[in-house]
Amino acid sequence: MSRDRDRDWEKARRRRSGPAFANLTSVEGRAHIHKGWKKTEIKAVVSGEKSLSPVDPYQSIYS
Repeated sequence: MSRDRDRDWEKARRRRSGPAFANLTSVEGRAHIHKGWKKTEIKAVVSGEKSLSPVDPYQSIYS
């Protein structure tokens, strides 16, 4: 009985910590995030090589 309870508790703990944030802490997850940043050329924006447009492309969503 105790073994089943421990197993159920462990399952519940995994669900709470779950995969939602696992991608931010795992090596593979960080690699995917970095790859996404490279695709969006965020490095160029951060380094000052490019600038963001002053026009908000999502303005129509807000109004």
